Amino acid sequence: WGSSSNDLYAVGNNGLIAHYDGRSWRKIESGTELDINDIWGEYNTRIRGSEILSVASNVLEGLDREIIKISGSSATIIDNQGIGGVLSSVWFRANRKYYVSGGGGVYERRELTWVRSKYEFVRNFLCRIRGTAINDIVAVGGYGDVLHFNGKDWISYYDETKLSYGNYYSVAFHDGILIAV
Repeated sequence: WGSSSNDLYAVGNNGLIAHYDGRSWRKIESGTELDINDIWGEYNTRIRGSEILSVASNVLEGLDREIIKISGSSATIIDNQGIGGVLSSVWFRANRKYYVSGGGGVYERRELTWVRSKYEFVRNFLCRIRGTAINDIVAVGGYGDVLHFNGKDWISYYDETKLSYGNYYSVAFHDGILIAV
């Protein structure tokens, strides 16, 4: 994730976080040895700067999980109370809505805890969550799970994907076009 070509962050295995400032890459101590699976950021008007979150879990190796807040060249593990599974993805609109996804479905940050989003049709692990607005969010995952949140309800497109095996690992969408890989 990056706010510009001179402000890029990369995440990876064993707690790796690196920052590029336009001149060089520098490692940031994450405080975890878990694999960092995703990163998302957005300009936050309240702090007048980028708010950046990442999620970490060793998928298929246990239930440990971390949510990491990155500020410049430092990282802090923040509370993940209420989450019941491993984490693979994060997406948010700063100061408004915060979501993480993974083995337990989609969780939304409410006050001081994370709450599982209300829907009953998640069948499989959700690999990635992305959005364009708080009323336009997509999550994808195992065996063709494609979920869309319209601001009121989560809608499943599982029957339309016709996948009997395989996973969607990532998703991007814009102007009514959704691409899952």
